[in-house]
Amino acid sequence: MDLESTKKNKARINKIVYVSREYNGLAGAGGMKDVAEGLCRAAAVAGIDTHIFLPYYRVIDQNIAHNKIDLTLKESLSFEVAMNYAHSERREGVKIFFGKLQSNLTVHLIRSERYSYLTDSDSTIDRQGIYTYTKSEADALGRPGLEGEGYHDFFAMNVLLVKATLHTLGKCQINPDIIHCHDAHTALLPLIAQTSDDNYATFLRYVPTVITVHNAGRGYHQEISDLNLASSICGVPHELVEGCLRNGVFDPLFVGALFGTAINTVSENYARELRQTGDDWTTGWLGHTLSGYGVKLLGITNGVDPKTFNPENGKELGLAENFSVVKGQFRGKETCKKSLLEKLERGETPETIELHGTINYRKDIPLFTFVGRLVEQKGYETLAEALSVLFKKEEDAQVFGLGDGGQEIIQLFEKLTRTYPGRVCIARGYSESFANQVYAAGDFFIIPSLFEPCGLTDLFAQLMGNVPIVHRVGGLVKTLDGRFGFSYQGDSQKLLEALSRALEVYREPEKKTLRRIQEDAVKNIIENLTWDKVLEKKYLPFYRDAIAKSEPDLPYSSIDKCHDIVDDS
Repeated sequence: MDLESTKKNKARINKIVYVSREYNGLAGAGGMKDVAEGLCRAAAVAGIDTHIFLPYYRVIDQNIAHNKIDLTLKESLSFEVAMNYAHSERREGVKIFFGKLQSNLTVHLIRSERYSYLTDSDSTIDRQGIYTYTKSEADALGRPGLEGEGYHDFFAMNVLLVKATLHTLGKCQINPDIIHCHDAHTALLPLIAQTSDDNYATFLRYVPTVITVHNAGRGYHQEISDLNLASSICGVPHELVEGCLRNGVFDPLFVGALFGTAINTVSENYARELRQTGDDWTTGWLGHTLSGYGVKLLGITNGVDPKTFNPENGKELGLAENFSVVKGQFRGKETCKKSLLEKLERGETPETIELHGTINYRKDIPLFTFVGRLVEQKGYETLAEALSVLFKKEEDAQVFGLGDGGQEIIQLFEKLTRTYPGRVCIARGYSESFANQVYAAGDFFIIPSLFEPCGLTDLFAQLMGNVPIVHRVGGLVKTLDGRFGFSYQGDSQKLLEALSRALEVYREPEKKTLRRIQEDAVKNIIENLTWDKVLEKKYLPFYRDAIAKSEPDLPYSSIDKCHDIVDDS
């Protein structure tokens, strides 16, 4: 590397803009909310002027109050955004509200009727969800089958976020060193900034943009097949849209990779799987397609904020008692297990939770746990099959899971609850404080995902002394077998073997091996996987490389030579 490149790579980054559909504490549906918050807070603490742009969902005001977030919002400006349909010109009004989440960290919330209301041919109702129709929305629209389905206007929701962000940056003269777009929802930003006819500030065409792919699996690309709509609502030439098709559709992840400066995904191993293995079939071969275009897909493993899941502050997390993994103080963890299981026996759960099955507290009986979406990707069919065999052999084992999802998978677990009463309990729904209680109560935390871009719940569980048992795919490879948890590769039989190994470790006298695994896992997180370290060691170099890449290298040593060439022509 030459001296000039070295200087660029060490250059100070002063201002970053993040764009996301989620942010922890304000609005969230998955792990992206934790990543957005973790990166923003780490950047702000590092002294970088940090801005996060989000839609102003209805749920945000509720969450600010519920989570006791110290945030005063002020309206900064209002304007209209061109949101044309194929055969009609349309404009949508937006208002921008901003506030300080902490020193150096400003949130900008985009308020519009699109984020506030759902409209069909017959009625207009309040929009309550983020990505999918809630039960109340589906019922209010008279179409109960819509529950859990993605919103019909998902593409317009994404484009509005991108366009409103670009207009705000220009009108407020926020000129960042780099713009970081989270997932397919925001991946069209570089395309629109560079080619749209919507009269954005000129400087936005040249700001480096990076895109983080949180999940490249089928169903997560936010693609559309209506090319006329894509062209008109984005405000870009139809010929350009036609030239950016992948598998016959307009795919924001593919388009973002072509027009953005750099692209990464949320773990080194997931990036490797998409570039170099047949596992890329789960994405529709996005990784191999990008490689064919010469686009480098980088992997950066997500981090975590240990303070957020520190059982030494158990009361703040809703736990029955404090305990400490790093200090080897586990008495409180047993109290947390006892408290949770006794609550379940009494049927005491948050309103958002529906219990299936029963479970009885028994001292010194290992508790297997899981928290997640009960869908095919997450591998819970494999888990149900393994547990049905395990419980036939082992009377001293219990399992409690928290989540919701596909009816077929739920029925598998409901069958287990009937077959093994007092040993299996499933809580349908979600509550953050309730999830914390599950992390704290469990001895082992099962993540049987068929594919997993990174995995954050394994880190949450480890910080609470809940030892992960993971399928060795994607980002879950960070849970090293025998060191920070247990891992397996393969089918339900391999998972069963991993569960059995975990039981053997649990039953060792004085639990020395188990305690070592628990303590080493937390030490590894503190040393390598906190957001401040991930930002410093991975993301800042990634940003600097993108900035250097976006700066043109003139082939002539002076402007005069350039003029000479032009004159000669």
